[in-house]
Amino acid sequence: MSHSSAALRSPKWGMRGLRSRQRSIDLTNLADTQRLKRFLKIAKISALGAIVIDTALAGEKVKNARDAGENAEKVAYEEYGALVVGILGVGFATAFLGPGLIILTVAGGIGALVGAELGREIGKQLYDQISAYEAAIPSQRKKQLLSDAALSAL
Repeated sequence: MSHSSAALRSPKWGMRGLRSRQRSIDLTNLADTQRLKRFLKIAKISALGAIVIDTALAGEKVKNARDAGENAEKVAYEEYGALVVGILGVGFATAFLGPGLIILTVAGGIGALVGAELGREIGKQLYDQISAYEAAIPSQRKKQLLSDAALSAL
């Protein structure tokens, strides 16, 4: 009797067969374990590199906005909101989706894009809230807060 018909006749054997196919990497030998360890090291370095590059690009966008006479503070809130929520989106997508390098790569990319757009919107809202709060504070109170902050920094 072949394995395919045995799986149909015995539900217990069929479940064992499905479970064994879910594991994509067999860690029973040393070579596979070392390959996985190298892959994880490369993935960790790549992720940190992507964060550094994204941070540098966000900083450059803020600098360009300042040079162009745009509201650089608002751009900073948007870009760094996009950075933080994008990182959270990648983490969420890769943590809760199934195994597999291709699935994790696609899910991570989609999570980063969706998270970045959501973060940009959160950054805009945060900037608007802070701007409204600053506009409502009387000028004497602003001076007092700034002087207190300057004294406490010394």
